[in-house]
Amino acid sequence: MQITNTEFNVLRVMAEKEIDWTWIMLDRALAIRGIEGFSNVANIVASLVNNGMVEAVYIENASKPRYRVSEQGHQLLRENNNN
Repeated sequence: MQITNTEFNVLRVMAEKEIDWTWIMLDRALAIRGIEGFSNVANIVASLVNNGMVEAVYIENASKPRYRVSEQGHQLLRENNNN
C-alpha cells in the first residue's frame, strides 16, 4: 500500500497530538504551517481512512466526524522515522 507525500505529511500532523481531529481543525493546522493539503483535507483524510492509516471516531452529539491516526498509521510513521 502506497500513500502520497501529501497524505504522509497530513498523517504526521495528525500524529503530533493525541486528539480526535475534525477535517476543519486539520485544515486550519495545515494552513497555519503552510503544509500542502490545505483546502483538500476531506479528500486526503478519506483516502487515509480507506488505506487504514486513520480511523473514524464516532461520538454521540458530535456534528462532524472525527479522526485519529490508527495503529497502522503510527507504525508507518515509526518505520519512516527509523529510515
